[in-house]
Amino acid sequence: MKKIFFLFVCAFFSVSAIFTEQKVVHSINLSLPYEHRTVEIEDIFADSEDNPPDTVTLNYFSANFNWNRMAIYDSGFSFLLGMGIGFTTAVPQAFFTDFLSGVRTDIKTGWGFAPINTDKMILAFHGFIAVNLRYLKAEEERAQTGSNANYTTYAYHIFDYDMPIGIDGVFVFKLGDSFALFTELDLSTNLFGVGMYDADDHGEGGSEGYEFTYGFTGINVTPRIGICWVF
Repeated sequence: MKKIFFLFVCAFFSVSAIFTEQKVVHSINLSLPYEHRTVEIEDIFADSEDNPPDTVTLNYFSANFNWNRMAIYDSGFSFLLGMGIGFTTAVPQAFFTDFLSGVRTDIKTGWGFAPINTDKMILAFHGFIAVNLRYLKAEEERAQTGSNANYTTYAYHIFDYDMPIGIDGVFVFKLGDSFALFTELDLSTNLFGVGMYDADDHGEGGSEGYEFTYGFTGINVTPRIGICWVF
């Protein structure tokens, strides 16, 4: 019984050491995500047997304002949680209209290790998973079939949800007792994603609707820079 109790106490203090926070970093930063993916897009109003999905490329360029929290434990392990919101543009090829813009929001979490953790600087690496949501829109005038004088205004919309997985590197350099510079670089691919694309002609009878999916495709690169406080 004493041996069991002794093993339990040892296990408790071992786990406590692993998950006892040594430092906590709170950051506000700006990120500039570039996201590339190949999607299969399908007309939701057409017979799928007669209209197989098209494969097209879709690129997003964004600017996000973010909050990050990174905890570093006595064991050297680190945990990262972040979220952000910002502006995004889509520069699609072929199938979509030329240019769409809108909002992007995301949340990210990851586990890793901090090989450098001193009073002056921190360097940590994580494996992470994230969730991104985007809503974009644009308007365009199209000439009506058989007429050079009349135009119909189409409103385009994209709603896109995806879950990327990847790795990141975080570097913190202290300028004072707690104030520091914060930089981060994320590299990821898209585990899976789904979305909708539509062209609405405001009741003129020519509206179009499509859905698109993708998985294990593309590369996303997200640099971040900002300030932080180390506690």
